[in-house]
Amino acid sequence: LFDGEWKFLFDAKGRRSLYNLADDPAENEDLASRRPEIAEQLAERLRSLLPRDEFARYRTPVAQPELSSAAVEKLKSLGYAQ
Repeated sequence: LFDGEWKFLFDAKGRRSLYNLADDPAENEDLASRRPEIAEQLAERLRSLLPRDEFARYRTPVAQPELSSAAVEKLKSLGYAQ
């Protein structure tokens, strides 16, 4: 959700991210914990824009698939995992 200089994100795991695009156009500094009042205002606005059940759907935990050790090693070799 964009609102002026602010960009607010809410993911499927319930994590919130807030960026000030005027001061940080590369989105390097997540301000959600330092500016909780703005994050909450934008979360409420997002809730009002989505259908009632849509926002709740994103609070449902998503199952994480089990990866084989070979898959993990491949991801590490590609730089996607540590």
